Formats: sequence, C-alpha cells, structure tokens
Amino acid sequence: MYISVHKNFRILEQFMKVLDQKGTDFYVLIDKKINTCLEKVCTYIPKNSKVIELESLKINWGGASQIEAELNLLRRASTGRYDYYHFMQGADFPIKTKEEIERFFEINRGCEFIDYEPGNYEFAKYKCDYWHMFVNYPRYRTSKGLKILNHSFVKIQKFFRINRHDRELFHGSALFSITDECAKYILSKEKDIKKRYRYCLAADEVFLQTEIYNSKFRDRLYYNDERYSNARLIDWNRRSGNSPYVFKVEDFDLLINAKNKVFARKFEAEQYEIIDKLYKLLK
Repeated sequence: MYISVHKNFRILEQFMKVLDQKGTDFYVLIDKKINTCLEKVCTYIPKNSKVIELESLKINWGGASQIEAELNLLRRASTGRYDYYHFMQGADFPIKTKEEIERFFEINRGCEFIDYEPGNYEFAKYKCDYWHMFVNYPRYRTSKGLKILNHSFVKIQKFFRINRHDRELFHGSALFSITDECAKYILSKEKDIKKRYRYCLAADEVFLQTEIYNSKFRDRLYYNDERYSNARLIDWNRRSGNSPYVFKVEDFDLLINAKNKVFARKFEAEQYEIIDKLYKLLK
C-alpha cells in the first residue's frame, strides 16, 4: 500500500490496523504543508507490516505535485517484492477483510485496476490538452483570480485550436491498484510523464489512464459493471460539488455488501462512527 495523506490521520491508523499482515507494507507520504511527521500523528505500530515514511512534499491541488507524490511513492515501493501496488489517500478505507482483499486480487491476478469514466473525453481534453499555466501556484484552488486567468488562457488556445497531445486522453479516479510489471513500466516513463503533464489541470486523474490505455497493459485492465474499474466504491451520485459523497454510518450495509469492491472513498473524521463500525467488523 502506498498512501498520500494530508489529514484524517486517525482514519489512517485504523486503516493500517485492519490490513496489518506479512507481505503488506505501508509507504506513507505526508503533505509538507501540514508540517508534521507520521510519528507525531499516528501512535499505532503494526506487528507484521512495515511502515516507511517518505520525505514530505508540498502537494497543491490540481498541480503537477500530485503526480510527483504518486511517482515518489511508487518508485520507493517498487522493489519487486510485491505483487500489487495500491495507491490510497487519507480519505480511503477497506470494506473487506484482509483475507477477502488478498483472495480478490489472487482471483484476478495479472489485472490492472484503473478507473475509466466512459464518454468523458472532453473533460480529459480540457484538463490536459491545453496549457494550464497557473495551476502549480499554491493558491490556485482558492484564488478566483488565478482560475479566471487560467480559464481565459485556455479559451485563447481553443480559439487557435491548440492541442498539446497527439493521442486520445482518458479520465478517471486517481486511485488504482497495479501489478509490479505495470509499476515498472510507469516508472520507466517517469521523465516523459513529468514533462508531458507538467502544466495540466488535475492530471493525476488523466495520466495513468492515458499512459496505460496507450500501452500493452490496456488488454489487462479489469472490466466489471460495464466499465473499467479500480475496485473502489466511490459515490458520485450523491456528490457535494466536485467531491464524492462522504459515507456515513447509515451506509454501512451498502459498503459491506458492495460487489467487486474492496476499498471505498470518501470518509472524513467528522463521520468517524462509520469507520469505527467498519473497523470492528474487519479487524
């Protein structure tokens, strides 16, 4: 497991408790803006798993630092010792026992679990086929002025029919589970990925989908429920703005009965009752 986190450390601690076992290790990268370390915010020490904390990195929403964090984690974890690499964030939690999760990936051994949103090409194109010159500023997410400047610059590029990429782009969730072979392939393209997606908007939801779909690994994508899936339960039907629905205790049955899903997102500390109930069931 490799995890990027900037809050919800209590959820992270319960996450590690549920999945603590030999062969499952946790690589954790904490957003540098939080100005803390894992030792200060997480008191749990796994009995069987190893916990490796990476050097912190300032992660700005929508910017290239999101991809940099993922690649840093993947590079550190990719030692050839693991069958799968699972990218998680601090708002994620398992909804199956560690035995059930292990069995799920054993049954589907060799598959790449990457989410693709069907029919969302234009969204991917907007994010990554134009130059977004202001998204790497730390204040971009909260600055109305920077967003107006960025959108205006994109409109100019549309007028002149500028296209940065020479292939079809794809969009989906930033969370994934990939094999060791696939991880090594992505890392072999690290330099090109950083250059290609440097001035894109939220390219962490585009780069892996695009790189894998345009490679031999396309034929190994896990397909279920009429779409390519990352085996995560994420409820966009009850979304709040641009964020998925935050699960509550009344969603317990929905979560534990989800088919072909082993993790779920999104959870928040304010709704800790659902985490506690899941933990008691899964531990």
